[in-house]
Amino acid sequence: MDSIIKEVNLAYDVLEKENVNQIDAALFAEEHIHSVIDLFSNKDLTEALQLLHQEFFSAIQTEDCIDDMYSILSGSDVGFQISEEDLYINKDRVAELEKAIQKEVANGGKSFILQFGPKGNHQKDVVKIVASRLSYPCMVIHREDFIARFAKECESRVRNAFAKCQSLQSRVKSPVILYIEDIDGMLPNAHASPVEQMKRKLVEKALCEQLNQLSQRAESSSESYPIIVVIDSEFPSTLKNELHSLQSEQILYRVPDEAQRRCYLEHLLSIYDNALSEYAINRLLIHSSAFSLTQLRLLFDHAFFCMLLCKDNAISVDSFDLASVSKASMYQTLSRYIQDRMNGAKPVVPSIPDSVLLALLDKEKPSFSVVDVSRDIDFCKAVSRPDDEIELLNAMTKLLRERDDQIRKRDAENSASASRDPIERRSGEPARRHRSRRSTD
Repeated sequence: MDSIIKEVNLAYDVLEKENVNQIDAALFAEEHIHSVIDLFSNKDLTEALQLLHQEFFSAIQTEDCIDDMYSILSGSDVGFQISEEDLYINKDRVAELEKAIQKEVANGGKSFILQFGPKGNHQKDVVKIVASRLSYPCMVIHREDFIARFAKECESRVRNAFAKCQSLQSRVKSPVILYIEDIDGMLPNAHASPVEQMKRKLVEKALCEQLNQLSQRAESSSESYPIIVVIDSEFPSTLKNELHSLQSEQILYRVPDEAQRRCYLEHLLSIYDNALSEYAINRLLIHSSAFSLTQLRLLFDHAFFCMLLCKDNAISVDSFDLASVSKASMYQTLSRYIQDRMNGAKPVVPSIPDSVLLALLDKEKPSFSVVDVSRDIDFCKAVSRPDDEIELLNAMTKLLRERDDQIRKRDAENSASASRDPIERRSGEPARRHRSRRSTD
């Protein structure tokens, strides 16, 4: 649910920029809601999201980018939503991706560009900035655009997305960027259920077919306005061999260091008009040493949602326990929040206390592990990536291990402290006496 809070808030942030920059902000607000519209099956929440999505969709002015299924962004307007100065990390990837896209345009879109590394570190923002620089329309593909409710629809959804790109390409007389945000959630893996696995295999098959067709078209004719496919993957080593053969450029994304995380935390505190103690900030910085920017944002969105629950259910912030709130109350609160935003209101919630944020923080783990990074290192070696990228990944492995050591040390200190604390007893309860064992000698 924190993902929905995040996307709703980001959508309205875009709308607030419209008055300043005179852009078609509904185009970008729609894309934020599009990405979460099918996350839950709760009727009230789904209806609220659908109404919000329809409100944004009907307000879109850019005729070439209106579609009833996909999020299509107008390249010339994207830069008003986010600029290079808004990036907290991976700024150098903007020039790298721009160069890779221009190279692919010259090659007629023969291969796709792979962005890899821990997700949530400005991958999508970099794509948007480059689309703005080049004034190319950009179609954003989310998991729900390919993974349908029924397996038989999955292949047609993939084909329809590429057909839509070709139609858009012929209308605007320009290359079009097809951006697949998280390919790992669409392709087969060992943890998917049998039904889900079938859907993913069909998506993989159709995707390989479409990419092969683009490659063959580029070889047989000189495409003036090719489709440039950009794909994100956290685990590139798990991609099918056929997909590896269809890649051209690979771009590695880093995780933020402590200074970048501190800067981003200050940004989040200003967004939520909140203040934390120095102790809480230090705990955040230590515990989040292997977090992505999106993980940090979701942590605050989760805490904001907890404060919404306190407000709606008249719960004291000091005694708040998320486990005691029913799912029905959560859905109701989230649906009401969306309706309030649609009605022009921005609910005021209590300030997020240290205790709530740190309790949520303790449950959070990095989205990637030492094993994941080791696989990325093997991938980099296999495709002959530069030595500095392998050194960067080795540093990430060290960072993860140091973080684990710090947390284990803190947990051990807490356990030792707890064992020295006096045992609390109810009023009038006598102290327990420890009976010593008698010697049997």
